Amino acid sequence: VTFGSILFGYLSDRFGRRRILLLAFAVTLIFGTMTAFSVSYLMFIVMRSLCGVGLTGISIISLILAVEWTDIKHRTFCGTISGISWSIGYMILALLAYLIRSWRWLLLAVTSPCLLSIVIWWWLPESARWLLTKKEVESAHSYLSRCARVNGKKAFHSKITMEVPHLLSLDRKGQPHTDRSRVAWSSWWCEHVCCTG
Repeated sequence: VTFGSILFGYLSDRFGRRRILLLAFAVTLIFGTMTAFSVSYLMFIVMRSLCGVGLTGISIISLILAVEWTDIKHRTFCGTISGISWSIGYMILALLAYLIRSWRWLLLAVTSPCLLSIVIWWWLPESARWLLTKKEVESAHSYLSRCARVNGKKAFHSKITMEVPHLLSLDRKGQPHTDRSRVAWSSWWCEHVCCTG
């Protein structure tokens, strides 16, 4: 879990949330399926560990994407819903384990939603905040315009021009948000190591 957090956190910051989320789905699907076809205990442990790396990537990147596309007023609610989804998922897992007695079929059943996630991925937008940090202002403006259109915000184009997103990607001193990112990363790292070891 810790390795997946470090790996996918770095990759999503470097190459984009959307692309690396697809990679995390693929890693989870491939190694989760291979786990179901394990022929030895050692193979099971290795495949399940690699599947866990992908699952960590999915959980981290999906939460980041959700929070980055949510306004400040609703971010707490968004994070809470994400936490509740884990609880609901564990309840569904218990039900599936009760209904599916073969561990191989159970692993295939709990891995199969990654296929649906890969299909849904095609409609998922890249994080406008990430695009702004990479100075891809036109792409960010395009995604923000589409978001405003979907949400019925007709005054969007009069409020945000191409210059405003460029200014949003800098902090008050004109520097990228690296200091805040380091603080957030280090506090997350400490929490994660304490909770998961």
